[in-house]
Amino acid sequence: MLGYKVVRLIYGDDDEIRYRSAYKLGNPVYYEIGKKTNRPDNCGPLAVFDLLVYASSFMRESSNGKFVIFECDYEPTTGKKELWCESHKIRILKLPLGTNFADSVTLIRRL
Repeated sequence: MLGYKVVRLIYGDDDEIRYRSAYKLGNPVYYEIGKKTNRPDNCGPLAVFDLLVYASSFMRESSNGKFVIFECDYEPTTGKKELWCESHKIRILKLPLGTNFADSVTLIRRL
């Protein structure tokens, strides 16, 4: 399914750009362009947006300039329809408009 993923730009020690989940609850999720990323076992599903306008709105409201948007292919979740992280025992109930849940995400291209 086609969607949009907001990720944080991280620069490694070798100045290589890495893409990490926008927010870090417990263990962060790292993404690579063209590589399928599965949701971690100890956290709820990955979050994606169904429309670019929702991803853009989230990025504008939440970003300090280090977030970017990718077009992505994702597999809708088959589990619970909420985000959670076992290590922090936090449930995120208020989600941005247009949020969808995924068991896996593949970044296609940076927008």
